[in-house]
Amino acid sequence: MKACRYVLVLFITLGIIRALGQCLEPLDENAFEVVLNIPSIRLDTIKLSSYKEVSKIGLNVFAYRSGYDDRFAVVLSLQTIPGSSTPYPVLRVQLIDEASTVTYEDLRRVLGLELERLTKSGVLVGLNDSLKARIVSQARLGLAGWDMRLVWDDGQFKPYIDSSIYVPQRGCQLPLVTDYSKLPVWSSVGEGAAWNPIFLGVFTGLLLISLVFYFKTRKRLSMEALKKT
Repeated sequence: MKACRYVLVLFITLGIIRALGQCLEPLDENAFEVVLNIPSIRLDTIKLSSYKEVSKIGLNVFAYRSGYDDRFAVVLSLQTIPGSSTPYPVLRVQLIDEASTVTYEDLRRVLGLELERLTKSGVLVGLNDSLKARIVSQARLGLAGWDMRLVWDDGQFKPYIDSSIYVPQRGCQLPLVTDYSKLPVWSSVGEGAAWNPIFLGVFTGLLLISLVFYFKTRKRLSMEALKKT
């Protein structure tokens, strides 16, 4: 009986240690985070801080609310990962209104537009279209925090805990105390041009198909009318 008690206490203790080691942060469940640990990619913090809509909320940490969907905040920072002394760009998209119902499509749309804005403005340098597409395709809420954030490893993005470079977190860091709802909104007005060519191409293609179908149908109906007469 006494042995069973010892075993039970041991399991409870191990469970507590494991939970503490994970440094759970409630906000991570409503966020997506990616570490851009690729040497060719860099974050221009000087250019980023020059935008009045962007707030500096910590050492090399900047944030704003997305003008594409203000239910989301965007956090950009420079962080090192174990085994490297190089600070890498880290991008986090945080859902502000937890009561709001959002889909993967909502998150991925905002992420894609923000990545497009940040690269075209020169804030994120060296991030090509292929990498952007990979990031967007894997985005979902809950992939954030020390263990679950995406990192670049062996030619692909994967959760840090599943990577070959994973190192368990030693000690929990105090999260930044930030009221994301009070961050300024970086407006999307006048910035849809980056996506306009794609939209126009698709729209033009659909329009041409519709016109061809219309004229073919009209010609067929005319010929049928002539036959009847």
